[in-house]
Amino acid sequence: MKVKNGCIECFYRQGITLSEKMNLNPSLREEIQNNIKNIVKSIEDTDIPAEIGRRIYLMISEKTGIKDPYLEVKRQNISQALELIPVLESKISHSKDPLLLAIKYAVAGNIIDFGTGKPFNIIDEFNSIEEAAFAVFDYNEFKSSLEKTEKILYIGDNAGESVFDVLLIKSLRKPVTYVVRSGPIINDVTFEDALNSGIDKTAEIISSGMDAPGTILKLCSDSFKRLFQESDMIISKGQGNFEGLSNEQGNIFFLLKVKCDCIADELNVSTGSLILKYSLKSQERV
Repeated sequence: MKVKNGCIECFYRQGITLSEKMNLNPSLREEIQNNIKNIVKSIEDTDIPAEIGRRIYLMISEKTGIKDPYLEVKRQNISQALELIPVLESKISHSKDPLLLAIKYAVAGNIIDFGTGKPFNIIDEFNSIEEAAFAVFDYNEFKSSLEKTEKILYIGDNAGESVFDVLLIKSLRKPVTYVVRSGPIINDVTFEDALNSGIDKTAEIISSGMDAPGTILKLCSDSFKRLFQESDMIISKGQGNFEGLSNEQGNIFFLLKVKCDCIADELNVSTGSLILKYSLKSQERV
């Protein structure tokens, strides 16, 4: 997915939000905003939003000397998410379709996103998710692919939601390799975050080799690129990964909640929609 006009406003807003969170002095805030303007001016037709987001956050990190400004927030999100797991596991075990409910819970966790700048309430999200319908629902293809695959590549998104990824990983009943960012970027999941979420108890954890808020193959390590190309089934969580992988070849299932108008426009759905989209199938509404 290429950068859209609506992405530009988001880039500026993210810079302002992070500057306020870090309690930066006015002169440094102004310098950061000016640098964001320069980054925006340098955008090329081939760039994707996650790539520009990476440049902005790395610039802010360099200017402030703070590598992981969302560290404590991520830890709080993970702690709060872990408290919900016993109840959610019980509901999954008593569900008529445990796999589908686990998918819904994984999507509900995708609301934990500080890149969009929009407020969220994870409890409200889980209270409504069970009865919610998907705008794109390639579930039959998902089940068919799952039945045939030997192992799964699962690309994580945000730190807090990785706790709910565990529920889906358990429900897949296949060996899973879970992919994290190589370093801190917004509130995306890193190796440390994945350990705190308990991912290591259900899957092998690897790094993609890049620190963008989304998976951009050209920036990833050679070992990850080979693994991606060789994978029979790939689950891609969240908007950032969709931005980076929507035009890539592979047996990919995009799993996300639409949180911005640009993604909604790309998928031809409404903001707030739930998505389970198969990359090899033409867009179809259910």
